[in-house]
Amino acid sequence: MSGIMKWFIHNPIAANLMMFLLIIGGLVGLQKVSKESFPSVRPNQIEVSVAYLGAGPEEVEERIVIRIEEAVYDLEGVKRVRSTAREGIGFVTIEAVDDYDMQRLLNDVKSRVDSINTFPRLSERPNISQPIFNNSVMRIALAADLPE
Repeated sequence: MSGIMKWFIHNPIAANLMMFLLIIGGLVGLQKVSKESFPSVRPNQIEVSVAYLGAGPEEVEERIVIRIEEAVYDLEGVKRVRSTAREGIGFVTIEAVDDYDMQRLLNDVKSRVDSINTFPRLSERPNISQPIFNNSVMRIALAADLPE
């Protein structure tokens, strides 16, 4: 038997005191834990999407995506810029450094993207947003051979 186990066997008051402290600590911690049915997570990302109907991916990349990338890559707080050009739409995802003020970065991105005046005439206005992920905590399925 190890030394600490022997010590607790010979000192039952210390074992009971430790158990009591663990229970109190658990109850105090339980009160401070946030409980949400559908927790929302705000990632350190900002998404910019621009629709350019009728254009192929190459044209979307040249006329939309590259211009947005050039406008935002040097902003303070930007960690990485990723983009995707598809037929008729371009997406640019701007990832921020950890613990950076996302509202400030969102405002900076909006001002930079809104100042681009070389978008094609047929393109729509840029949609700039910070995504929110809502994931359910659990799913329950009930099954039985009974009528409804």
